[in-house]
Amino acid sequence: MDVIVLGAHPAAPEGKPIKHHGNSWLNFLVALGCQDRNPPLAALLAAYHGLSDVVGVLSPVHWEATHNDAMIVAAGEALQLTEDQAKLLFTAVRPFLLEEHMELFYHDKTTWLLLSQNKPSLRSESVFYLLHQSLMPVLARLDDSLYWQRLLTELQMLFSSLDYCATQEPMSINGVWVYGEGNLHFPQHKIVFSNDPNLLAAFPKNIRPLDNKMSLPRQAIIVYR
Repeated sequence: MDVIVLGAHPAAPEGKPIKHHGNSWLNFLVALGCQDRNPPLAALLAAYHGLSDVVGVLSPVHWEATHNDAMIVAAGEALQLTEDQAKLLFTAVRPFLLEEHMELFYHDKTTWLLLSQNKPSLRSESVFYLLHQSLMPVLARLDDSLYWQRLLTELQMLFSSLDYCATQEPMSINGVWVYGEGNLHFPQHKIVFSNDPNLLAAFPKNIRPLDNKMSLPRQAIIVYR
């Protein structure tokens, strides 16, 4: 049985922790059987929030470059962003993306959803899967038209122009990564229970209401808020 707790919870049950894939939502997708290289996070969160035309997830990062390579060295909670700091960054990025005919939706501090139509297909990898790995081969196959590569470069330039990003401690935000594309499927052999009303509303055929008094099968996945 896999127990996925959406965020810190004082009543979280004791047990053997599963391998962490960056955040609770990615842990849930991998527990469903999705590859950890790039689980379809955009599709999951689009359904969760009742959104359409979500093409990917945008996450702020700290990356470092050498003369012939680059790598992401921090993302997610490692950035230690507060809500106020994250929303300041979000507010700076959103107008730029509107000029690209893309809307930005705030899910949490380091997970923003990109909404658009008629953009080139994305072939990315999870920001957490890429930590401390060479970005060059991933960038090369990200998009044949080079649209997404250009967008990431221009957003990097935007962040470099923000005084806030240059002075932020302990880890400056100097770019973003886009990932999470793909279709979401619930395997028949996995039974999912949750007490999260948004998840239950988004996937009524795939996720069952959680009753703390019920007897749960061994193969169950519990998503608890």
